[in-house]
Amino acid sequence: MNRVLLTRLFDLVVVLFGVSVIVFLMIRLIPGDAVAIMLGANTEITPDRLAELYRRVGLDRPLVEQYLVWAGAALRGDFGTSLWTGRPVAAEILIHLWPTLELTFLALLIGAVLAVPVGCLMAQTRGGAADVAMRIGAIAGLTIPSFWLGIVMIILLANLAPGFSSLGFVPFSQDPFGNLERMLLPALALALPILANLSRLVRSAMLDALGQDYVRTARARA
Repeated sequence: MNRVLLTRLFDLVVVLFGVSVIVFLMIRLIPGDAVAIMLGANTEITPDRLAELYRRVGLDRPLVEQYLVWAGAALRGDFGTSLWTGRPVAAEILIHLWPTLELTFLALLIGAVLAVPVGCLMAQTRGGAADVAMRIGAIAGLTIPSFWLGIVMIILLANLAPGFSSLGFVPFSQDPFGNLERMLLPALALALPILANLSRLVRSAMLDALGQDYVRTARARA
C-alpha cells in the first residue's frame, strides 16, 4: 500500500513539474513580453530605462534561472504582480474566487438535474427519432467549446432580448435576481458538456435496468 501511494505521489510530482514547464514555456512563446505590455504605446522610453525594466521583471536572466525563480515563488504562494492592475495575482484570484465557485456549482446543478430526465427519455425512446436527436445533441455538447457557445448565446440573447442582463457580475447578497440573470448563460454553456456526459451514463444504466428479468416480468403481468 505504501509503495503504491509513493508511486502515485511521484507520478503527481512528475505531472505537476511537466505542467509547470509547459505553462512557463507557453508564456515565453507568446509574442511580446512583460516589458512590452507595461510600456504599451510609450515611445519616449530610453534604452537605459528599458534595460532597467527588463532587469526588474527578471527577463535579463537565463531561461532556466527564470523558471527556477518563477517556480520557487509559486511554491511559496507568490504569483507575482498583475501587469494590468498592478495588484498581486493572489489577490486577483481571491477576488474572482467566489464567482468561479458559484458558476461551477450552478453548472453542476443544471447538468445533474437535467441529465436524469434526458437520459431516461433517451432510454425510453431507444432507436427512435428523439433518441437519435438527443444523442447527436450529446455529441455536440461534448465537442462544442463552452467559451464559443457562451459567446454565441450572448449574441443571440442580445438580439432576441436586449433588456436581459448577461454581462458583468452582481453578488447574490446584493441582488439575487440580477446575480442569477447574469449567471444563467455561462452556467448553461458550462453545463452542456456535463449534461451530455451524465445523460449518456443515465441512458446506459436505464437500458441495463430495463433489460433485467424483473422488469420484463412486470411488463408481462401488466
